[in-house]
Amino acid sequence: MNKFLFDMFPLAAFFITYFLTKGEDNNMKPAIIVIMIATAIQMIVHYIKHKKIEKIHIITLLSVVVLGGITILIDNPIFFKMKVTAIYLVMAIVFYCSHYIGEKPITKRLLEKAVNAPDSTWKKITASWSLFFSALAIANIIVAFYCSQDTWVYFKTFGTMGLMLVFMVIQMYFIRQYIIADNAETKDSQQNGE
Repeated sequence: MNKFLFDMFPLAAFFITYFLTKGEDNNMKPAIIVIMIATAIQMIVHYIKHKKIEKIHIITLLSVVVLGGITILIDNPIFFKMKVTAIYLVMAIVFYCSHYIGEKPITKRLLEKAVNAPDSTWKKITASWSLFFSALAIANIIVAFYCSQDTWVYFKTFGTMGLMLVFMVIQMYFIRQYIIADNAETKDSQQNGE
């Protein structure tokens, strides 16, 4: 739970700042500055705590600073809104290409200690994540261009998170039969002669 809250810190700071400072002109600049600072703080705190920097934090910081900076300089929020689309498209490509690069799909690399599924299932899981991220990218484009800025902020903050949660629950349902029992439960079962 603490990791989830830590990961959501920049987004929460963005959301709160946007609605406290937007005014009648829906100015996103203060919220963009806050998310830039919050993302940098997040990366620094993570480094102090773990003595390493995660790739995702570097990618996120760079995309927030570059696209947020462009948005502030030219006073057009579309660049910042497209950051989300770019990240989802990169994720879709990474998941798709992992079928062909490396020994195993990315989902297997991430979950193989907890899930023992056949290769065909890993390919389906990875393909579904690639399609899901592609769909999120398309949804973000639609919301960014055809809805109000407030709607986009709500969608980015709560909509994509909700969709991700629903998608993960659906994934868990389909791979439930392959989930490896906890080692503690296995040891208890062995000791009890089960």
